[in-house]
Amino acid sequence: MLNGRLTPLAAYPRLCTALAVVVYNPNRIPVHSSSSARFASGFAGRIAFEPETNVECTLKVWYTDSKACRGFQHKTVLGFPAFWKLQRGTYHFGWTLYRHTPAATVDLVRNGSFGKGLQYWASWGDAVAATNLVKLGAGCVRIESRSAVLSGLKQHIASTIHSGQVFRLSASARNVGRADAEKPMGTRVTIYMAPGVEYGIACLSQRSTWTKIETVFTNDIEAAPIVVLQMGYGKIVGAAEFTDVKLEPLPATTP
Repeated sequence: MLNGRLTPLAAYPRLCTALAVVVYNPNRIPVHSSSSARFASGFAGRIAFEPETNVECTLKVWYTDSKACRGFQHKTVLGFPAFWKLQRGTYHFGWTLYRHTPAATVDLVRNGSFGKGLQYWASWGDAVAATNLVKLGAGCVRIESRSAVLSGLKQHIASTIHSGQVFRLSASARNVGRADAEKPMGTRVTIYMAPGVEYGIACLSQRSTWTKIETVFTNDIEAAPIVVLQMGYGKIVGAAEFTDVKLEPLPATTP
């Protein structure tokens, strides 16, 4: 926030705060007045800001009109600058720097980075019968699809989610073995709400580095959902690793 004011030298008081009582800045009065009003009534009203630092400056200047919108300018007499009409004063301006600390998000997925092994997770798809398709890694899980059939893990979310709630479903995945960016990875993260109702996101190409995938959706039913990690999506044969699986409630509207 940038604000300022012009004060005659004889009447100059002590240093004011960065948000001056009289808004003034050469060539920018309308812009700064509008910005200050929008900040106070908009962002500051919806987001928790805390003043962090005030930066203030005072300059000695010559001026003719303390309310001039076009800055420090001289008057003229018969086309000649009337320098004798200039007044000596000070221009005081500054910034207030604010700090915003976002509220901590809630993650409904338990053990999404597999630091506790496969706790809270259960085999899904082809991995139910072929138990060797799922293996733990360092802070991740590896899932294979050897016959182009979907295999993976599932987790029942412990709490019921309600209609009208907004959520972000996300995870990170990477290809095991040589990656071909021209081919799909075959990974998909899905949340099943009810028969025929699901939301999901897939990796569209193979990557040997961790790639974050996410989708934001508005739930329209009351449900106890199931999050599923899938490998073999699109009838792909291969293996991939998953980590950082999250299901986060979001505000219905964001600034």
